[in-house]
Amino acid sequence: MGEYRSVELGGPHHSAWQQALTLRFTVAVTGERAEGRTRDGIDDLVVQAQAALPARPESAVEKQN
Repeated sequence: MGEYRSVELGGPHHSAWQQALTLRFTVAVTGERAEGRTRDGIDDLVVQAQAALPARPESAVEKQN
């Protein structure tokens, strides 16, 4: 987690990033400034997305076998 700044958006703005390795795939999720979203809300969405992603590559590999 951290903060970022940009010329267009100013800042600092909250940023969250997570990465995980599942089977032979690396999956990553990034959450950044979103109008109407709180810092905790962005963090929660990143956690939810990260939890859902590993199932997709595993499912694709299972279908190929």
